[in-house]
Amino acid sequence: MQQLARPGIVTLRSDGRSVHALLVALAADGATLQVGAQRFRLALPALARLWRGDYATFWRAPPGWRDGGDALAQAETRDWLQEQLREAGVPNDQPLREQVFAFQLAQGLPADGLAGPRTLMQLNRLTGVDEPRLEGGS
Repeated sequence: MQQLARPGIVTLRSDGRSVHALLVALAADGATLQVGAQRFRLALPALARLWRGDYATFWRAPPGWRDGGDALAQAETRDWLQEQLREAGVPNDQPLREQVFAFQLAQGLPADGLAGPRTLMQLNRLTGVDEPRLEGGS
């Protein structure tokens, strides 16, 4: 969540009950969550006890993107990806899949050479695509 720096919905569980909350800010010492109009801050250890890792967010998909497909096989998405990688400073002297792999390694993402949602979200963040950001996030 911190790496993507975007708000998202988390499910908190305690005493057999579940509550959906919007993560609006994340820092080294805690997270700010919102339920309805009420905001509250949790220390990260408290968040870890209540949250099981599920997280949903909105993101701006690239032109031509089809969920579940290979972004490199979609011409419009492939062209966008090449341009964004160039903007992110990835050398373009290798095949595109290897560029994606290098970008993933540099960003600490699972490196498989496939341009899936996490990779594309991180690319959006680094190249300044207009999307919601966590408060205080980069």
